[in-house]
Amino acid sequence: MAALALLAVAIAALVRAARAGRGRHRTRWPRGPTALLATAVLALCVLGSIAAQDTVRHGPAVTAGLDWGGTVTALLRTESEPQPTTTQRDGSPRLRLDATLLEVDVRGEARRARSPVVVLAGARWASLPPGSTVSASVRLVATADGERAVALVLASGDPDVRAPPPSWRAGIVALRDGLRSAVEGLPPHARGLLPGIAVGDDSAVPPALVDAMRAAGLTHLLAVSGAHVAIVVGLVLIGTAGVPRAVRLGVSAVVLAGLVLLVGAEPSVVRAGAMGLVAMLALGLGRRSAAVPALAVAGAVLVLTDPWLARSPGFALSVLATAGIVLWSRPWGEAMAARLGRFAPVAPALAVPLAAQVACLPVLVGLDGGLATYAVLANALVAPVVPPVTVLALLATLVQPVAPLVAHGLLVVAQSGTWWIEAVATRAAALPLARLPWPGGAGGTVLTVGLGAGVWLLVRRGGLSAAAQARLRVWAAPSVLGVLSLVVVLSVLPATRGLVGRIALGSVPAAVPADWRLLQCDVGQGSALLVSAEPDGGPGAAVLVDTGPAGAPVRDCLEAGGVRELAALVLTHADADHVGELGDVLAAVPVRQALVPRALDPRLVRVVGALEEADVPVVAADADTPALGLGALEVSVLWPTSRAVALRAPPEGGLIGGGEGGGGAVGVVAGSTTGTTATVGSDEAASSEEEAEGTANELSLSLWISAPELTVLAHGDAGAWAQAGITRQWPALPRPDVLVVAHHGSRDQDEALLSATAGRVSLVSVGAGNHYGHPADDVVARLSQIGMVARTDLCGRISVSARTDGALVVTGCP
Repeated sequence: MAALALLAVAIAALVRAARAGRGRHRTRWPRGPTALLATAVLALCVLGSIAAQDTVRHGPAVTAGLDWGGTVTALLRTESEPQPTTTQRDGSPRLRLDATLLEVDVRGEARRARSPVVVLAGARWASLPPGSTVSASVRLVATADGERAVALVLASGDPDVRAPPPSWRAGIVALRDGLRSAVEGLPPHARGLLPGIAVGDDSAVPPALVDAMRAAGLTHLLAVSGAHVAIVVGLVLIGTAGVPRAVRLGVSAVVLAGLVLLVGAEPSVVRAGAMGLVAMLALGLGRRSAAVPALAVAGAVLVLTDPWLARSPGFALSVLATAGIVLWSRPWGEAMAARLGRFAPVAPALAVPLAAQVACLPVLVGLDGGLATYAVLANALVAPVVPPVTVLALLATLVQPVAPLVAHGLLVVAQSGTWWIEAVATRAAALPLARLPWPGGAGGTVLTVGLGAGVWLLVRRGGLSAAAQARLRVWAAPSVLGVLSLVVVLSVLPATRGLVGRIALGSVPAAVPADWRLLQCDVGQGSALLVSAEPDGGPGAAVLVDTGPAGAPVRDCLEAGGVRELAALVLTHADADHVGELGDVLAAVPVRQALVPRALDPRLVRVVGALEEADVPVVAADADTPALGLGALEVSVLWPTSRAVALRAPPEGGLIGGGEGGGGAVGVVAGSTTGTTATVGSDEAASSEEEAEGTANELSLSLWISAPELTVLAHGDAGAWAQAGITRQWPALPRPDVLVVAHHGSRDQDEALLSATAGRVSLVSVGAGNHYGHPADDVVARLSQIGMVARTDLCGRISVSARTDGALVVTGCP
């Protein structure tokens, strides 16, 4: 349909241009229809490129692996260095790398492929250099339509290296490794920033410095971009002055190709390299090298050959920043110089980052709600040191294999520049109002564009008619001032921000981001947590941990998240505030399987009966149960242990799934009550249920959930005794990114585990004004010292997603 629509547009534009050109000079066509025709034709070509490439990408091998759903043997070629993304429950890192899928073996039948994939693997993959060909046992999970990678590859074993990387790739890896070795012994800022600025390797940048650079608007320094290309190629052209043009262009092209290979095919690098190539071609043909046409040609060619670049935020930001600098930096610099008087020489230093920042602003706020207040000033301050640091670090990279002492000397000189960058970033981030709140997503982008248009109209109103100026005074000025006033109120007055946020969120639930990974549903005094099982988060399959109490709007939460099926329904224990809406959930979406604790109490028997009546397979689990692969998630049970179940389970009840630890499908349930119609009619039975409730809390499930980009420690109602048991059972348990606080934040917490596992975000599911005193003030205070605490009684429904740089985005809390 899209192709037909574009074809119609192209034909209409061609007809319109032909009619408009009648009676004019034969070679002059009207610009409007011609531009529309060119755009439609280019879009048609891009669609054709997508169709042709997608046929190869989604070949029979990928389809067979996805349809099988289980473990297959895959042959892969690694395309990037493994990067830590999350931590597994034993403390070992979980690595992420790009790869090309070359072959898939399903039940002994091998099929060839050539498909881009993303691999999640264990620590044994850390030493694999890019270009290695390996074989491994994996599970394939389909990615969303439109993603560059056709599948997420979850590696369950060690890689079997079939072939080392080719010599040219091995040489590049050696250069990058040599730079990392050469910066050892330098201060932390130099160890991280020198490889980051030179070759885009930001793996050693201290997390605190990354946060400071993000707040100051300086993270682009760690992504090699057009500025690096301009610096390097400019130096080559200067150094070859006086030689024939063909030689200068040839040397520049070789250096440019080497830079792209050394840094890697990041979107900004590819864009900058293509633009430089077009510019050099124009120079070679003897034509004026115009930056805007070069940028347009580079962008068009790149999107035509690799349409998935159009979905890359880095590519969009790179193109926008370049366009802003080319179009606006000179006139804005001249306007500033005219007003700065004796300080006019600093105008260009301010105009360039201002133009780039304004051009990128709509995309930046869409990716991450918030504005870096001092970004322009910070970029102007570091601009003088970036070229020398870049050149010195690149020279050190090249000479380190043959002259390590010379390389060390170059890096020692360059570290003064990284010291200055660190100083500017940390001080800018520490200033008051360093980051202004701003809506994220599409709404934030629309608001930014609208506000920018209003400011532009106010600035340019001198060229408008009197009537237009009158309308502008009535509408534009008050609107701009109103938005700015709201920003000031929400930024300057924290108490007001919280009050306004609670009022707004109490009346209108926050929109769920398209890439949500966690949804803490607002179910009152109860708990219901959704975890997206999709590779990139968002709608589709999910895992639901508990359902909330009877009457809770958990179905609304499922609909808000776009959940079409549950890869698993986890019921941590049988308390009514955790399983009350089980029937509604079973009626709302298909459930592939359910996970329940192995300890038996009378209420859990009825829960299992309801699940079996709905034909939902039930797995009785404890800490010995193997980790479950659920879509893109890996779910492990940390508690209870089989020993704890044996010690605390009611003697008259027995165990679900039999007496052996390790879990398994429920075949025979010990006890006298089965099915959904069972009742407990005596006072003695009621007393037994009350005792079972206390036991159920201590034996409720605690889960470690690994998603591709974050980790979650989700508790049921485990108290201090159970939490101390978790500490003993898992002494190397790492700090999760997100903690779902046990028992609604009650005071019954183990201080050691709470302090060790408080996440960057701690979620508390609790009802407003509950008579239990949940959450306890001291628990909230302790969690707040480590990260953000988000409560459903104050925020309503809460979503958590992760950006590509690892930062967590919490939507729903002021």
